[in-house]
Amino acid sequence: MSQGYKSIDQEQASRLFSDFLATVSALRHPVHGCPWDLEQTHESLARFMLEEAYEASELLALGASSAELCSELGDVLLQVVLNSQLAMDKGGFSIVDVLSAIDSKMKRRHPHVFGSEDDRKIKDLKSIKDNWQAIKNQENASNPQSPKQKSPGIFKQNKIDRVFPAALKAHKIGEIAGRIQFDWKDPFDVLAKLESEVLELRQAMEQRKDAGGQSDPIFDELGDVFFTANQLARHLGTNGETAAERGNTKFLKRFDKLESLAESQGLDIQTLTAESLEKLWLQAKQLP
Repeated sequence: MSQGYKSIDQEQASRLFSDFLATVSALRHPVHGCPWDLEQTHESLARFMLEEAYEASELLALGASSAELCSELGDVLLQVVLNSQLAMDKGGFSIVDVLSAIDSKMKRRHPHVFGSEDDRKIKDLKSIKDNWQAIKNQENASNPQSPKQKSPGIFKQNKIDRVFPAALKAHKIGEIAGRIQFDWKDPFDVLAKLESEVLELRQAMEQRKDAGGQSDPIFDELGDVFFTANQLARHLGTNGETAAERGNTKFLKRFDKLESLAESQGLDIQTLTAESLEKLWLQAKQLP
């Protein structure tokens, strides 16, 4: 058993989840419910699902306190339950269907945990991942709601072309390409490609400067840089979203120090020159 493993108090969890379902149901009561909740649709809630997921993801990446993460995960759960309530109100699925479907999927995709005695002997990570993908592909192929058409390409099978935000999409493209051996050998090969893409971007920028105006090729080259940088992150064992957020956080923390330095010196950063700001920035870099 892994260190720190604990089994949930299922009776308590069942009682609290039931109470929460009743709370959300009351919010949607046609007479006594909340006017805001009553006017919501799946479309209007879509942005909140994304925002709450991003807020929780940020805390996960930054290793935030358990209390903060607990709160944000609750917000994500609210979106799941509220959207399920909306669907049930319209005569569609309910939270029971959501729970049943995800429970069945997890058991189906983890035969090394829930399967036969032979299945449970498989413990190496590569075999587990390969088996997961094979089961997923089989599920997609047998889905009766899938459109009847010629076999979709490998990326469309995984919904890469339409579901994910750009950085995560680039990461997943790389993972799938890697599974069919269409990938770089190591991070240094990717870094060499990134340096090449940056050089092509510089050349496109020089050409635009000479020609004047805006040119599409420069944005194509910039896109190549971002895509390759995401692949480098993948090869280094992280992803572009996490790496970018680390960069954002580092900048914001350092700029906070810059503002403190400016305030201690009686300076207004809104009126400082670029040179003065750069001097403060270098000073901020030296602070712990």
